[in-house]
Amino acid sequence: MVTLLIYHPNLSQYRYQGLCYRGMIITQNDLDRYQLNQHVLNRSFLSTSIDRQVAKMFAGEGQQSQMRHTPEGQRALQYSCLCQYLVKQNSTAINIECLSMNPEEKEILILPFTVFKVTNIKRNYFEDITSSISVEIELEECEDPNDNQNPLENEKKPKQRKRIRIIGLLLSVFLLILIITIVSIIIILNNGILTMTTTTHISIPITEEGNDIDYPLSIGRSSSSIHMGLKCEIQWSHFNRD
Repeated sequence: MVTLLIYHPNLSQYRYQGLCYRGMIITQNDLDRYQLNQHVLNRSFLSTSIDRQVAKMFAGEGQQSQMRHTPEGQRALQYSCLCQYLVKQNSTAINIECLSMNPEEKEILILPFTVFKVTNIKRNYFEDITSSISVEIELEECEDPNDNQNPLENEKKPKQRKRIRIIGLLLSVFLLILIITIVSIIIILNNGILTMTTTTHISIPITEEGNDIDYPLSIGRSSSSIHMGLKCEIQWSHFNRD
């Protein structure tokens, strides 16, 4: 499905590059996965927003005191987290604001298998317990060397892919016609050989003094040769009788 989205002909009008935000509530284990200067692979579709305030709402802004803590209340088990993503490539994210049932969320959808680098982690909660957002994480997309071409070359790629698909289709049709032709020729030749090698016998009754004599003849002999053969046979039989 990701491949279909990336190579969809209408995707260009929805592509997005720039900053987007994602708000979420995470645990300490989730937070430990984000280490400075480490890379993070996104394995699924990631819903984000252009609007920072919308992301804060999903992060549970100002609700840190209501989140889970240890029984003694000394340490938080959950944190409100705001992730900031910097999308650099033109095939990484799509703007689905006009397609969403909630356009006011200004949703940006980051496609799977995108690699981001953690560039900054702000642990606001440990410095100020009154902070509305406990943790802020900044991530920057790792650039693809093949994506650093000029815009003209990027525009040529879809046309080249389309041309390659057409050529491949034509080659497939040509090979199919060639195979059908070869098979047809082989069948015709085999039928011709069978026709030439197959003979049909005809029995011609000849009455001689009450006795019927059958002479097998092959199809393909001319009428004159048949008559000559019959004449010779009859003469030979009379000669033997005399």
